[in-house]
Amino acid sequence: SSLEVNFDQKMDELNEFLDAREIPPALREKIKSYYSMRFPTMRMFDEASVLVDLEQSLRQETILQLYQDVVSTVPLFHFCKVETQQLICFRLRPAFHVPGNVITCEGSIPEALYIVRFGLVEVFAAS
Repeated sequence: SSLEVNFDQKMDELNEFLDAREIPPALREKIKSYYSMRFPTMRMFDEASVLVDLEQSLRQETILQLYQDVVSTVPLFHFCKVETQQLICFRLRPAFHVPGNVITCEGSIPEALYIVRFGLVEVFAAS
């Protein structure tokens, strides 16, 4: 399909970049791991641009379909009204992190509230 061709082209472009910029092997693996995790089906699309093209009510319905199951599983949100949970859905943005990536550090103010939908997160505390 054209989506898979787009993925193959992106991977070719990525490999050219890694070679040309002489990226070290360990970092290459992290970058390739990111792409494998971000695009496990080898289909690439820009979710934000797909959603922005939709008419507002259709966009809202789609966003609820995409995220309502996630919000409903977070204990913090169990006490919220359905309308509030829906508003939370509209504020969610996907983020992808490779294994070993530090998302935030103890004592720092995080830039967002993270909800893990896929994968695992390790939490380390200073001793």
